[in-house]
Amino acid sequence: MNTILFESSKSILIEQIYKATTHGDVNFHKYCDNKGPTVVLIKANDYVFGGYSKLNWDGVKSKFNTDTTSFLFSLTKKEKYPIKTSIYAIYNVSKTYILGYGYPDGIILFENFLTKSTNTGLIGACYGYSNKETPLAGNKKEFKVQELEVYTLYQLP
Repeated sequence: MNTILFESSKSILIEQIYKATTHGDVNFHKYCDNKGPTVVLIKANDYVFGGYSKLNWDGVKSKFNTDTTSFLFSLTKKEKYPIKTSIYAIYNVSKTYILGYGYPDGIILFENFLTKSTNTGLIGACYGYSNKETPLAGNKKEFKVQELEVYTLYQLP
C-alpha cells in the first residue's frame, strides 16, 4: 500500500531544519519556531511516525491552534490519520511540553524527550478514529524518542 502524505499539482521542496541527536532535545524551538509548514518525524521503539501542520511552531505562546489540514501518520504502518477536531491541531508550548498534536490524544513530547519515556503517541478521537485508540510507537502509548527530525516545506512555482 502506498501512502500519499501530500497531494499537490506543484512541486514541494523539503529542508531539514532540526535533528534532535545533533541539535539537542532542548533546542527544538530554537530551530523550529516560525518556520511555516513542517513535518515532524519521530522514531521510537523502532516505529517511525509523525505529524504535519501548516502552522508555525511557537515556543512562547502556550495555546492550541486550529488547522484543518493537519494530520498524523505512521510510516511503519503506512497509514495517515486526518484531523477530526481541528481546534486541537497543534499545541505550542515552552515549558514541560516541547510540542503537541491533538487533544486528548495525539502526540505529546516532553522536555528532554530523548531521555524521558513519558512522551505519548496515540491515535484516537482527535486524529483518525472516533472510537478506537491505537498507539503509534508499538503496543505502548508512552515512549522514549530515539530520533526526531523536523522538515520545513516550500511549494515551488
